[in-house]
Amino acid sequence: MVSHAQIPGEEFRASWLTTVYNIDWPSTKNDVEAQKQEFQAVVERAVSTKMNAILLQIRPNADALYQSAYEPWSEWLTGTRGKDPGYDPLAYAISEAHKHGIELHAWLNPYRFEISAGDYAGLPGDYASSNPEWILDVGGKTYFNPGLPEVTDYIKHIVGDIVGKYDLDGICFDDYFYPSDIILEDQEAFTTHGNGLSIRDFRRASVNQMIASVHDTIKTIKPYLRFGVSPAGIYSTDPSAAAAHNTTLPAGISGRDNYNAIYCDPLAWMESGSVDYLSPQLYWQIGGGQDFHTLNDWWEAECNKYDVQFFPSLATYRLSNSQPPSSSADGWELNEIINQIQYLRANTKDNGMIFFSNSNLEEVEMLAELLSIQVFNNLSIWPEFGNSPSPSKPSGLKLDRFELDATSSVFWTSEKEDRYLIEGLDANNETTIKRVSYSQNVKLPFDTITEQFKISSINQYGKINGEFSPLTIPTVEKPEIVSFEGDEVSSYQKLTWKYAKNSSGYIVSISEDETFSTDLFNSGLIQDTFIIVEDIMLEGNQTYFWRVLACNGKGCEPSQIDDFFTGFPIASRITSPIDGEIHVPLLAEIQWEMLDEATSYDVQIATDSMFNAISQEGSINAAELPYVSDQLNKWTDYYVRVRGLNEAGKGQWSDGSGFKTTTDIPDAPMFVTPQDMAEFGEDEVEISWTKSDLASGYKLNIAMDEAFEQVVLDSAFSQYKRNYTFDFPDKGAYYVRVCSEYVGGCGDWSNTLQFSSITSSVFNSSFPDLKIYPNPVDDHIFIKNLIGHVENSGYSIAIMNTIGQKVMEKSISSAQDTLFINVHHLNNGIYFLRLVDQNGNIKAIGKFSKL
Repeated sequence: MVSHAQIPGEEFRASWLTTVYNIDWPSTKNDVEAQKQEFQAVVERAVSTKMNAILLQIRPNADALYQSAYEPWSEWLTGTRGKDPGYDPLAYAISEAHKHGIELHAWLNPYRFEISAGDYAGLPGDYASSNPEWILDVGGKTYFNPGLPEVTDYIKHIVGDIVGKYDLDGICFDDYFYPSDIILEDQEAFTTHGNGLSIRDFRRASVNQMIASVHDTIKTIKPYLRFGVSPAGIYSTDPSAAAAHNTTLPAGISGRDNYNAIYCDPLAWMESGSVDYLSPQLYWQIGGGQDFHTLNDWWEAECNKYDVQFFPSLATYRLSNSQPPSSSADGWELNEIINQIQYLRANTKDNGMIFFSNSNLEEVEMLAELLSIQVFNNLSIWPEFGNSPSPSKPSGLKLDRFELDATSSVFWTSEKEDRYLIEGLDANNETTIKRVSYSQNVKLPFDTITEQFKISSINQYGKINGEFSPLTIPTVEKPEIVSFEGDEVSSYQKLTWKYAKNSSGYIVSISEDETFSTDLFNSGLIQDTFIIVEDIMLEGNQTYFWRVLACNGKGCEPSQIDDFFTGFPIASRITSPIDGEIHVPLLAEIQWEMLDEATSYDVQIATDSMFNAISQEGSINAAELPYVSDQLNKWTDYYVRVRGLNEAGKGQWSDGSGFKTTTDIPDAPMFVTPQDMAEFGEDEVEISWTKSDLASGYKLNIAMDEAFEQVVLDSAFSQYKRNYTFDFPDKGAYYVRVCSEYVGGCGDWSNTLQFSSITSSVFNSSFPDLKIYPNPVDDHIFIKNLIGHVENSGYSIAIMNTIGQKVMEKSISSAQDTLFINVHHLNNGIYFLRLVDQNGNIKAIGKFSKL
């Protein structure tokens, strides 16, 4: 547990809010309201975790999430570079953050241009075309060339444009300087501007000049505005680099560095006074080749040497989203970051840190809760920087209503300072609230214990005046309600009251008796002057008593008591399905107790008992019962409820009735015999089908038509019987289908088969007989006198078994009078022959027996 004594009163608590690739914000493009609501949630999360600053990335790729005089609107807002998003995101972000006492710093990438070379060809801000000498292509990515003075001027003008337009709290650069894989792509700039330096020193000098120019630009416009840079976490691995600044490198550290990999020199920036703070990216654990303790101590000592504030960036992105992690491959344990914060507090002069990135506060399990409850625990303000005179003391504190607010606010006057620290105290002089306001007013806290306020001024450098102005809250006045005096109310009506002077909130109380011996409803503290009847969950056709209490830190004062009658229907009761019923059909029939006063009903079916996951809902007139659902999912738990409606509005929902739909629907069977379009030489046919799991039985239909309107058989069978012998009642074609029966009825029908008898149509018809020898037969048959039947080529002999399957086919020519056929492989039994022409027409028939 983190002790209160360890939590400083001045501590920079910030997060990087990344916009490139829409990593943190906005997650939705081309939607102003969605983006605003999402940013509101970011600010509210910062407040709830007791953070005090947000670093918003406003220039990720030489583009703008603000109204820029130099660069196009960012694609990360709309999906299209240069497209106006319909609002100014930076102006909105500043307003929303300051409204909640949160600092808003602008984060810029100084040199990054395209993620892939050619991305912006032909688009707004295509500097690769308009100023090709400005752009370096290194490994297929493009960057502004830091070695060109005109690029330094360009970046300086961009920052000056932002600082002049927006009421920011700071400007910060990240570590995008020279690309680490650069070789000689900047040779031309070096040749022109190198001034005798080595190419490596030239690169570092170019970055140094840009940092100094930006710093001077900021301080010329707004001297109080903080300028920081977040370099990579390792300064250098070359001892001579440190020696040039009269220092040494931390022992045992290895890895990619600032000095030789990306050609920047943070010690030079501090030495020249070009930065107000540094936030090295210490994205490593305690221990190892990039030990957090070792790096933190080295950077902190160097910052102290130059009187530069030190707020390291910590790698919350390395935490496992699930805590504790199931394995080291999932990420760090939460304690790693907590231990790093504790170490910072115990071993650094300036308190503060920046988390990368903001989305981790939501995604990492228990991170936000642990920060809010244990690690940060109370509000902390930003550490002072620089030297400035003490701000003026607020005066004229008073309590009053702010515009049309339903509660009161504390107001004061002073020479306009940048912001104010508000502290609330209870009757025992214990701190109840602590927050910052950018305005000369603050709403009363939403509680009933804060009795006194202390207001202190904070100037733009973060300096707090040594004195404060107190205000003791006066007693709240009684609220005045709008009376009904027993009249009927609808569910849509509001119970309303007037603003009560000095109030911080209201409590609505409703009872069945005017003594209020038992509250049926208690709203708790609310900050409106109304409550909607429908939200109170009252029964219909009943008289209730109500009153309002206006409250503040001195206590609560009650209004007069009033009564009203609810004219909407009472709650009904579901009668079918019965609660807990199973095997309910998928087209469920819903019934309930009818209400005399209801003219219609709403019905809801959900998959959870709280009715958060509504799967179906509908309305029905009172005369239309029962209500039949749409098709439900099989073997699924559902809950149904109903409420009555009339001209006075909506009654309360009935209790939910839970039920489970019928078991799995069996698959449709498949026919084994006969084959489709089979013809039989006998007066009966065996129909058989496959087994279907979960079937309680089978239903067989045989009809004279494919639409099954002339049904000659509609029969049910047990789950064990899957065959039926059909006696042809008449000559002609028949159609057959079968389905699997289960508790919900009949499942899907099988495919439809057609079959017919050829006994009468073949052997009792006008077709001539074929001469077959021998008959019965053992191995071979001879068919004689074919010439009399065959008119031309394309004829064939088809041999079929008794269930209509074709077992052989033999082609014959027009000159062939005798046909020899080997039938040795056929099973014993009766077979039928057909002589068929090229068009499939039967010309002659025959029959033989195989022994």
